[in-house]
Amino acid sequence: MHSSQKGSVLLAVIAGIVLLSVLGVVVVSLMTDSVMIGVSGKETMQAGYLAESGKELVRTQTAKLNSGALMEKAQSLETASQDKGIAIGNTGTVKLKLWPSWFRWYDQQLHTTVSGWYPAGKGTSAPTGEQRWLAVTQNSAKLHTGELYRIDFGQAAADVYLVGRTTGTPVYDDSDKTLTVTPTKQNDFAWFPDAGGLIGLVRRPLDNAAFPADAAIDTVRFTYDRKTFDGTHYVFTNVTPLASGSVSFANKDIALGQYFRILSEGTTGNGARAALIWHANGKNSLRRENGGTGNSEITPNASGSLSPNGNKPSQELHKEMQDLFGNNITGSNQGTNSGYTAQQLASGYALTTKTLQPSVENHFLLPTKDITTDYWFGAATKTKTAFTGNYGGAVQISVFPPAGTTSLFAGTLFRLTTLKKDNPGDDDSNANRLGNGVAGLGMGIAYGNLGIDYWVIGKVSHVRYSSINPALLPGFIWSDTHFDVDRTKGNDFYDYANYLTAKKNTPKLYSRVFDLTDGDESYKINPMVILWAYDDSKTNPPSSLRWLAVSRLNNHTFTGIFSRIVVQVQEENGVNYIRGWIEKNAQPSAGIIWPNMNEADTDSGEYGDDSNFSLLQWDFVNTPYASLPTPDTVSTLFATGTGMFERTGFFEGVYSATGSQPSTFNRPSFRNFAAGTVNAGENGDTSGLTPGLVE
Repeated sequence: MHSSQKGSVLLAVIAGIVLLSVLGVVVVSLMTDSVMIGVSGKETMQAGYLAESGKELVRTQTAKLNSGALMEKAQSLETASQDKGIAIGNTGTVKLKLWPSWFRWYDQQLHTTVSGWYPAGKGTSAPTGEQRWLAVTQNSAKLHTGELYRIDFGQAAADVYLVGRTTGTPVYDDSDKTLTVTPTKQNDFAWFPDAGGLIGLVRRPLDNAAFPADAAIDTVRFTYDRKTFDGTHYVFTNVTPLASGSVSFANKDIALGQYFRILSEGTTGNGARAALIWHANGKNSLRRENGGTGNSEITPNASGSLSPNGNKPSQELHKEMQDLFGNNITGSNQGTNSGYTAQQLASGYALTTKTLQPSVENHFLLPTKDITTDYWFGAATKTKTAFTGNYGGAVQISVFPPAGTTSLFAGTLFRLTTLKKDNPGDDDSNANRLGNGVAGLGMGIAYGNLGIDYWVIGKVSHVRYSSINPALLPGFIWSDTHFDVDRTKGNDFYDYANYLTAKKNTPKLYSRVFDLTDGDESYKINPMVILWAYDDSKTNPPSSLRWLAVSRLNNHTFTGIFSRIVVQVQEENGVNYIRGWIEKNAQPSAGIIWPNMNEADTDSGEYGDDSNFSLLQWDFVNTPYASLPTPDTVSTLFATGTGMFERTGFFEGVYSATGSQPSTFNRPSFRNFAAGTVNAGENGDTSGLTPGLVE
């Protein structure tokens, strides 16, 4: 081989070695990049898991908290997130930021988290200028107006919410789920978040109201996705109620509810990061700290204050009644001018009837033009309430007998069906379906006067007069043309009139006022709660009207104050189980408040100074129509079944043995009607991830 050829071979070998070296470097580089990409992807995924862990940490530690405890927990989570963050095992850390939509007031100061109040991107920690604020304490709800940091919200700890003032009636379009409001001042709603929020309804105060003013808050809350402004109106999109049912927007302002905007940032040990942003709402948003509900929550499907406060109260009341009941109101009470009116009371307006419907003798809502003894007002909801599942359903109404009222029978209706057209799934309320009568249950406060014609010979005892139909009172029986004292059970009327328990001073069911020389006797019907049944398809008592149980109240006349009547009904295996409560001297401005429906109440049935609600203890039960499984629970087979007996409402009644409606009857006023389903410690907006609010 020539030397030149040897040199060429050597060069080729050297070139090959160099090429292989270069290729090796490229391969190693590619392998290294591939490994690094794999490590980075795994780290990023791990960071995402850490961010999710922060989300779960917030959920589990705040799920059962509200008000002050909720704000304190948010503050502690942010404090723990400072510096290196909260360690999640050996995988990494989480840092949390929580922006609350409300303030906590205590020690004469406003409190929030380190991150501060959640403004709508305004770059400030709180709204500036004059605004309206709602302060909710354990015992009250008040509206304040002014600059936030210059308002004294009082001595009691409170949750403080921003209120957007409206002009006219907010318009809710159920078809596209939009809420359109006209602001009283343009900047009111400018502070509401542009994306994602929780809102509620607060009754608008009177134009001449002095602040702080009592506030009435609706129980239904709504979520929304977006807020826009067209220069005149604010429009909220995808507005979704957190409970089903009929809600009135008349005379309502909009309050920003209790929730957090939360940032959870996860960081792995190798520095990879991932973040999540979402919203979670407070369990007692826009409620009193104790909720007034103990360990139970009501998901309402119908509620209204029955207390207009605008310039045209009668028309506004009529609109609210139409929203709740449609034409399911007794014929004599249809319309704004003849049937009922907005009565001005010291506490605001309330519904008062102007006339009552004459009904067929010994019937409830079966109208007649003939001479009769029975006169009624009744209203039945358009929406239905399920009384099966969970803890059944509940209804309430507040009743105000004016001073000087000597007789009363008024309260709630439930498990009601109309006899004209009320089939499963039927929600048609365009026609007055009460015209053919109804069947169902009721519970009301009763007291008044009673007279008996009494002859010893033959033991004949006729009811001469009564302010309440005697079919609904213990001790009487229908006898073809009149009511006699009921002796069929071996007990005569005096067993009820002279009833005493081991407590010798407990009030009697009836008390003898004086004896008449001709053998007549006059009695007073002492205050009691009557649980009763009605079926207008039947002919006479006890089929058409009958009492089921009676609970004696104290000797207070109940006049001149509001009393809240609450009933809970649960159907199990074809049997209704019924409990009742009375809140004496209720504050109507407090709005809809419910008693504790989960835990046993050891109250004796008499009023206590430190208890708002009294669980009723039943003294008499009308067997075989009802029984008492426990002293506070009545069971009955009447008005059961799915798809039927699912309407609710309220009533007022007068009985006149003379066949004419008493002209001197002082009619009661009504406030705060509500009905809904009872849940065990839950509600439609319990703490957690709120639908429609996740970013």
